[in-house]
Amino acid sequence: PIKIALLGIETGTYATPDRHNAIDLAIEKLNASGGIAGHKVSYTAYDTGILPQTTVTAVTKAVSDKPDFIIGLAVSSGVLASASLLKASGIPAIQEGQDNTTDLSKLGVTNLFRGQGSVKQQSDAAINFIVSVLRNKAPGMSLNRVPIIIWVPLTASVGHQLAVPSVSLSVFLLWMDRPVTTHFYYAAHCGHPLWWPHRVVVCGHRRVAST
Repeated sequence: PIKIALLGIETGTYATPDRHNAIDLAIEKLNASGGIAGHKVSYTAYDTGILPQTTVTAVTKAVSDKPDFIIGLAVSSGVLASASLLKASGIPAIQEGQDNTTDLSKLGVTNLFRGQGSVKQQSDAAINFIVSVLRNKAPGMSLNRVPIIIWVPLTASVGHQLAVPSVSLSVFLLWMDRPVTTHFYYAAHCGHPLWWPHRVVVCGHRRVAST
């Protein structure tokens, strides 16, 4: 069979109960239709947690089991920590991390691919789209007369530019609370736990409203 190693957050607060639904359904459909080139597909889940150390442990275990592919790796710090292991294994891997530090040009891991664009790529694309629309719309055309097929991605791009700084700040403060032991979110130390949901809602609300 074709073996897939699924590296994700399997335990703790961030482990969503439906995290395997999509891959379970996809593999069920593939195998029901004969698999890939006649080979059945199976997967094994490995718990990366949210820390670099636990990601390295999970990658080490996965590589030792000799899968054909590795997918997952949603936490960029874990991707950085396990990059040398992935490179040495030569196993094709698809990461979900979006930080710019995990680019091919930074890591040099030629068997590591992205499942989506980095944050910088997404922001650059959004800015490029906004500028292109404003510069190339018909002379005298107001924004409320722009065709809907242009208006929807335009507002989504603007929303993206407004939302990303908010959630980036939230994640940075959360990171400061954990390894650096600051107290931005801890009520017992005069922090404000509601800062997290408020900032994330600013991100989510703007992006949902814009689309």
